[in-house]
Amino acid sequence: MLGRQPAPIPRGKTIDQLAAPLIPEGLPSDLLQRRPDILQAEQNLVAANANVGATRALYYPNISLTGALGSVSTVFASLLTDPATTWLVAAGITGPIFTFGGIEEQVASAEAQERQAQLVYRQTILNALRETNDALTGTQTKLNEVEMQRQRVDALRESARLSRLRFDKGLADYLEVLVAENELFAAELAGVRVQSERYVQLINVYQAMGGGWVDIATQASSQVSSQSKPASAQ
Repeated sequence: MLGRQPAPIPRGKTIDQLAAPLIPEGLPSDLLQRRPDILQAEQNLVAANANVGATRALYYPNISLTGALGSVSTVFASLLTDPATTWLVAAGITGPIFTFGGIEEQVASAEAQERQAQLVYRQTILNALRETNDALTGTQTKLNEVEMQRQRVDALRESARLSRLRFDKGLADYLEVLVAENELFAAELAGVRVQSERYVQLINVYQAMGGGWVDIATQASSQVSSQSKPASAQ
């Protein structure tokens, strides 16, 4: 996909230290034009329109107006005065018309394919909008779940610390410590799972929008960080 050999992946950070891009406000719907399915449906529609034009062109007679109707070096107006030449011209004109409905059927088929391409194009756009809405909603939901799980882990970590302290002071048995630490461990595993699901939703957003919003998010994040530096310094 990158057109080069994969480079080593930097390691050493925990999942909490991974910087996930925040989705900025006001992203334009033009980003959806980068989706491969929309590009394909658009090109199919262009091809269908061109096919209609090419099929309708069969109605027009394929005749030469000068020099190719049985007469040499004679203009088209003089050809019409010759009965034999007039018959040739008329045959060339009426030939594409009297085809027992063949051309009409081809035109109708091409127009039906064009209407089908239009419906597919519209359906593809609606599907892209639906996938984008689902991905954005899922991202927000997972972001809320991550925050709630973080608060739960903090509370259980404090509970485990107090249980250990009570055990050290002889006010509780070790079973209370084990229960508190098991609950903390289960909450931490759930937190990692929810965090991973949030990254999956971010990937879904990138796929649904066709990419491109990460650059906007990076610029917005840099602007926010630059504006917050003087306030933090004070």
